[in-house]
Amino acid sequence: MQKMQPHNVFTLFYAVLQSLFLFICLFAFINQTQGNVMMSPRPMGREIKTSHPELNL
Repeated sequence: MQKMQPHNVFTLFYAVLQSLFLFICLFAFINQTQGNVMMSPRPMGREIKTSHPELNL
């Protein structure tokens, strides 16, 4: 039982890492397809960068 425990932790960590990687890929794909539509009416990122220049450092 003790020899199987690290293997189970490793497989669990790998599964979480794989799901997180899939989520990041999906989020990047959604940003790439809808990023231009979401950012064009209201560029919030540019307003935050211009209003708070110390955050860019």
